[in-house]
Amino acid sequence: MSARAYLLGFICCLFSSLAGASTQIFKESAAPTLEIRNYPIQAVNNSGSEYQFVLSVLGADQPEGFLPLLAIGARKADGENHWLALWNLSHTPPSAWQRVRAGLGVPGSPRGSKPSTTLSFNDFPEPCLSLRSLRAGVWTRARWTIIDQTIRYSGFVSPARFFVNNYANNGADLEERRFHQTYTLLELYEAISHTDPTPDHLSVAEIMEIKYHLLVNRRLSGLFLPRESVNEVVQRFESHLRSQSGNTASYLHAHANLYRLGLEEIDFGLPGRVPICRGALLSMRGSALPAELPKWSKRNPFDLDYNPFEKPAIRELIEKYPDEDIPLAFYVLASEYQLKPILVADFFKRDGGIKRESSHVWRVTLDQALEMTNIPLLYRALGRISGYALNKKDYSRFSRRSTAAGVEPVRLFARLDWNFDPDTNDLLVTALDKRRANPLAASVHLEDQAATARLESLLAGQGGQLATYLRRLFEDEVRSTLKLGSRAIFDRDLVQFEAEQQYREALRLVREFGADTNLPAQSWDTILNAWELVRSKGVPRSAEVKRFVDRLRRMEASGIPTDHRAAVTRILNDDLALTKVRNARPPSD
Repeated sequence: MSARAYLLGFICCLFSSLAGASTQIFKESAAPTLEIRNYPIQAVNNSGSEYQFVLSVLGADQPEGFLPLLAIGARKADGENHWLALWNLSHTPPSAWQRVRAGLGVPGSPRGSKPSTTLSFNDFPEPCLSLRSLRAGVWTRARWTIIDQTIRYSGFVSPARFFVNNYANNGADLEERRFHQTYTLLELYEAISHTDPTPDHLSVAEIMEIKYHLLVNRRLSGLFLPRESVNEVVQRFESHLRSQSGNTASYLHAHANLYRLGLEEIDFGLPGRVPICRGALLSMRGSALPAELPKWSKRNPFDLDYNPFEKPAIRELIEKYPDEDIPLAFYVLASEYQLKPILVADFFKRDGGIKRESSHVWRVTLDQALEMTNIPLLYRALGRISGYALNKKDYSRFSRRSTAAGVEPVRLFARLDWNFDPDTNDLLVTALDKRRANPLAASVHLEDQAATARLESLLAGQGGQLATYLRRLFEDEVRSTLKLGSRAIFDRDLVQFEAEQQYREALRLVREFGADTNLPAQSWDTILNAWELVRSKGVPRSAEVKRFVDRLRRMEASGIPTDHRAAVTRILNDDLALTKVRNARPPSD
């Protein structure tokens, strides 16, 4: 823990002009108090009955007041909340100058504390995801692709295509960063609701469904994914992130041992739960160094531009503190690189992060500039080969690989004063912002201002606008489910809608049970009740029904609880009798 204790002192020494400042010991701070506040919302339907909605807000209880982060609009029914809309309250619209820079492809830094527009109470914030716009991100990407190809083949001037492509690439990068921030907030919401459960919180199943829609909204292939693959898609994504972070940590540990350096992993998340993201602190201790120092290559696994064994500033600190860990760099372990971590803060070369991220933006801009010209195929092929080589070798400069998967979650935790004291986290946020060279990005201070203003706007007028918006979302879902067109919704429609929702949920459970080869995730009572509801509808012997029965037939008797063996036997006998009847039926002419 000594590396963490001296972290702020060394950053202060190295990031400020006071080179002679003495090191100071700072203790780790406790994680901030996260809480979920639920605001009830009512709306009246056409029959005079009340809709019961709730706005569930995740935020941090800070000394300055409550900082809202995430808001979920949901409908209360049968003791459960069903999500309708999701707001990442920190989203801020870019200014006009930011949009111009994005079109020109010029790297920028996060916009400061002055908002481009003031959000009034009459400005209702659009959600980042709702039942009405489940695939909005996919269609946005499709529209940009259509515009690009239209400009390309319609004979318009090439600079127009250059501007459009640059803006689209910067916009896609910003959306990717917002996705990782929103996904991290959802994981925090899920962890808090598990730690302190109440009926007003959204269930794990609802959170999983929101995560699923966020994931499939990132790619055009999301248009073709079935709704039944919710758990599979989410688990595959989270397993990939954990696996990638673990591989990168092993890579760093192996090379740190080889070079006689120290490495301490830093977990970000709630105590007692799986870390949401991970970082690492590279350090050096003078007393642990061998007499013959290891050879240091210019292209080293730590992405450092200097030899730490020979740098005068480091040598001076080692001689002064031979038994203390001297922090060299702070890394984030999740990214699109194969194994190399993201260098966030190089404590002895402050401009490393911004140069790497700016080179990423310039690489994209250069690719777009080359697209404007009539360069022969040979040069285009050389560009492709060089890009492949950079990515294969995990070269961090001029790479098109994104760092958002690691930078955004850690930046969120630093913004909430997690793990370290506020001063250290402020400096960590500054270093992380240098890994955000996107000209459309906003600063932490501006995001905090936007979050407070957006929540106030949602709750303005006792939530009148929000109630109207949630009512429209819910009634649109009823019309879509029951195929009612655009007519008004009444109480009888709601009864029919609830019955249809129960049937669809039962059919989903039957499909999941038949497709899953592991032990059932649901209780046997839930599975058998779902089967009875599906069979009561007179569903024909479809593939899902056949898989359900086949799985029951393959299960050992010991795998079925004693109280439910009779019900399982009855299902198998009924299916066998139905099969015999069908086989005995004479063929039609």
